Amino acid sequence: MIVNNENVIIDMHSHLIPNVDDGSKSIEESLRALKSAEEQGVSEIILTSHNVDKARLEKYTDISELKAGFEALNKAAADNEINIRLHLGQECLYHSDLVKMLNEGSALTMAGSRYVLVEFLQEISHRDLLENLTRIREEGYVPVLAHYERYDCLTKKGALKELKDEMFLIQMNFDTVQREYGVLKRNPFQRDLLEGYVDFMGSDCHGTEFRKYFIVHSVKWMKRKG
Repeated sequence: MIVNNENVIIDMHSHLIPNVDDGSKSIEESLRALKSAEEQGVSEIILTSHNVDKARLEKYTDISELKAGFEALNKAAADNEINIRLHLGQECLYHSDLVKMLNEGSALTMAGSRYVLVEFLQEISHRDLLENLTRIREEGYVPVLAHYERYDCLTKKGALKELKDEMFLIQMNFDTVQREYGVLKRNPFQRDLLEGYVDFMGSDCHGTEFRKYFIVHSVKWMKRKG
């Protein structure tokens, strides 16, 4: 998310707690990624490790281990004089027990808030997407749809508008802004951003090997178009 009037960059989607999901594989890798984020102007990061492995549909590490990993990384960042404020959260794959897990604390909201970064399987239907987001909201949480650009159902005309008409919040990955699509190399997601459909931006950084921090060009583009 970018707060233009304060020139603040908050990354609300990342996978930098080491060895808890498919993100960073070591504390050293995480520190390198954090230093890169700091150099690119990021001031705060919500660490949103996956709660479920989408490929195997199995739960990742438990919350106590996740919190221990967060505390270790937070301390290491401070020891290395990295000036980024870290918060704990999760990227939650939707399933029938998700709300129950949120209620009991075995799945985490974003930075202790009522906001839940939620993802779905790519092939989900538009109807199911709306129904499941509504189910989360009815339980008192505020769902934020992670990397909306991945869902096939939202490429259909009017589908994204319907989602926004229902007041659901949308997150886009920073790197999506600079991608080229098709023969004409047009980027339809830039239009969504300019038309106000996107509420939050996130790096979805997984370390220094896979989806590393590189948000500079996207931030410049957004400020220029701002």
